[in-house]
Amino acid sequence: MEGLIFRSLIWTWPFTRRGSIGTWRTMPRIKQVVRQLLALAHTLIVLEATGELETRVVSALAAAQLPVVVVNPRQVRAFAQASGILAKTDRLDAQVLAHVAAAIQPTPRPLPDAATQQLSAVLTRRQQLVDMLTAETNRLAQQPNPAIRKRLKAHITWLSQDTGTDREGADPVDSAESDVAGPG
Repeated sequence: MEGLIFRSLIWTWPFTRRGSIGTWRTMPRIKQVVRQLLALAHTLIVLEATGELETRVVSALAAAQLPVVVVNPRQVRAFAQASGILAKTDRLDAQVLAHVAAAIQPTPRPLPDAATQQLSAVLTRRQQLVDMLTAETNRLAQQPNPAIRKRLKAHITWLSQDTGTDREGADPVDSAESDVAGPG
């Protein structure tokens, strides 16, 4: 459960991870949450990073000019443990986020512009593909089965083409920038 912090109030999402996880991340639900938050007096909204799942919510909050900060969940957990809070429940998570926000007083930062976000996404995806390429190359070196070797080679060829590693001297940033800019 993510917590949102404002003044002395802790407001947690009225849904749990165990429920239908995708429903609260739909745009109508996000807009409803933004409307609810706009109606409240707030000084800071704090969310834990959830592997990019928080991005749409953070973007909507920032677009509504609400002060929002995304914090590292590992640091929040370490803070909780250092404070003697070993249990992990939704209510405790929200309280710990409130304590982290009060102690650290994180400063809201502007979100990167759309082009920067897109470039970052392209570079992240390229790194994922390069990691897959490395793993497949390592598997190929140890695979005795000819049929599997053939499939690994085909996948390696595809990954090499998709990442641009088949072009000698190709600059991955130039490649990513051209992907963002589009053809032409």
